[in-house]
Amino acid sequence: MIETQRLTLRPPILSDDESVLEYGSQGETVKYLQWKPLQSLQEAQDFVNRAMREWQNLDRTRSWVLELKNPVVTIGALRATASQEGLEIGFVVNAKYHRQGYASEAIRAVVSRARLDGLSRISAICDAQNYASQRFLERNCFKAVRRLRRRLVHPALGAKPRDCILYQYMGS
Repeated sequence: MIETQRLTLRPPILSDDESVLEYGSQGETVKYLQWKPLQSLQEAQDFVNRAMREWQNLDRTRSWVLELKNPVVTIGALRATASQEGLEIGFVVNAKYHRQGYASEAIRAVVSRARLDGLSRISAICDAQNYASQRFLERNCFKAVRRLRRRLVHPALGAKPRDCILYQYMGS
């Protein structure tokens, strides 16, 4: 678990399913992710179960739930994948909580934890046309370092792999 001033980043639990459905069904919120908008509570439960298994199996990928402290409510998730090269992060936040600094707060906390754990290279991959996330990453000390041709499929946008931008964390 990671604590910030306004957030708790924690492993997922079964009761997160309704919150996951709420943000996971928002077409604009998830269109640049690697899954289609969720259509049912069962899909949200399956999503939460997969995320819980990542923690139970000690996988190199972990999904952290972003939970507000006051009021206590789940507002999104941050996914971190560790490798020999470092840590790759991605995130999703319920549209109701956009532009309030929660994603920045969560990323700062995960970057800080990664540095304490000895991971010095932190990256994020963003769709080449996801300009809002590109601006967000740049405001949070990430720098675009390379275009990745036909890197990821975003099912909400079609079945063809799309170009992405690799960002590296450049903060201290």
